[in-house]
Amino acid sequence: MPTQTDIDYQLKEGSQLTNAAWSALAERDMGKWRVVAYYRLGKKTQPALVKFLSKGEVDSWLCGALSGGQSRSVSIPKSNKLEAERLFAFPLEGVSQVVLVGAEQLSNESQRLWRLVVSGMQTVTEVEDLSQSSSVAASLLIPDLDSENPYDLPRALDRALVSFIRLVAVQGGFLAVRRGDSLEVRAHQREA
Repeated sequence: MPTQTDIDYQLKEGSQLTNAAWSALAERDMGKWRVVAYYRLGKKTQPALVKFLSKGEVDSWLCGALSGGQSRSVSIPKSNKLEAERLFAFPLEGVSQVVLVGAEQLSNESQRLWRLVVSGMQTVTEVEDLSQSSSVAASLLIPDLDSENPYDLPRALDRALVSFIRLVAVQGGFLAVRRGDSLEVRAHQREA
């Protein structure tokens, strides 16, 4: 995930270059939308945006943009108080996040600029994911020298499983060793 400063800067620059009324990075988590970062989105406008995104047809429209990976736009009813005529959605690839832009209209060049902004966010995300996964892999390979026995197999398996569960969004997991026709569970973890 890009740092908050990077996201804020990209939203600000994109908004200013395209004369957008506002921009925001929204994330869909557990069936609900939330605003992660924003530029020129007032305190009264934020709840209005979240309420608008929670509508069934808008949620379906955004989920379609996420799954298709294509940018989209829709007219905003004046009753929503979102200070813009149209809502443009630019999804980030591989995550449940989308850059939303409120504007009167965006030219083709402005939309291309927003796609470039989103691809920049995507590149930073991929680099940080790679560095995070390599640091997790390194922590699995390097023994914990503070423990009583750094090469204790049950502890090493538990640490490996916990690290893997943190890295991949799952509810839990098992590590097992196959011996002939049987499978011995050596470590198990359930994410709280």
